[in-house]
Amino acid sequence: MLPRISDVDDFKPFDLPFCFVRNHFSIAILIGCVLVAGSGCSQEKLKEMANSVNETVREQADNLNKVAVDAEIIPVSGRAEIMLTPPVEMKAAYARLYVIGDGRPGVLQFTSYDPDKGPNTFPALLIRANTTATSIAGLGGQSLNAQVFFQTQSGGAILSTGETGLVPVTIAPADPSKKTLDATIAAGSLIDSAGKPTAIGGITIEGVTP
Repeated sequence: MLPRISDVDDFKPFDLPFCFVRNHFSIAILIGCVLVAGSGCSQEKLKEMANSVNETVREQADNLNKVAVDAEIIPVSGRAEIMLTPPVEMKAAYARLYVIGDGRPGVLQFTSYDPDKGPNTFPALLIRANTTATSIAGLGGQSLNAQVFFQTQSGGAILSTGETGLVPVTIAPADPSKKTLDATIAAGSLIDSAGKPTAIGGITIEGVTP
């Protein structure tokens, strides 16, 4: 909330936004013209100034509404990074927990692409781990054994932990205000289809939750 003039010991008009000063300056002129209408300001002039002030107020209200709407529709996209040489950053990431039930483990999955659309953007990262957790919040602070798959471009070589290989993925405590589930994988190596290893300095991911 803007401070009231009476709350400021050393008030200066320039302490307020220009539009605030301009509006009040225009209104002051308008009031002055009303007081001395017989000696300078015609009815047409008064009407013109009133319309100008009203239009300015409407423009400011529209601008404030637009800012509010823009803030509401900005999507949370998450991010991921795999420390290769050079590091590869992905500007989107998602976290999904699939609870199967019937005593079977669920699956936690991180992806750098929309999981509902499949790997249609590259570089593409997939991290998948079994878990007994039944909620995103219940994953916080856990360390799970995960499979990792990474592909830099469509049709390119796939680096992974192998068919049976697993690496620990550490889940950060859930923070509902962030709307993401964060995780890290320590430095190690991934292999291609021929078994050739590629060293990585680790993986960090901030996956957007539903």
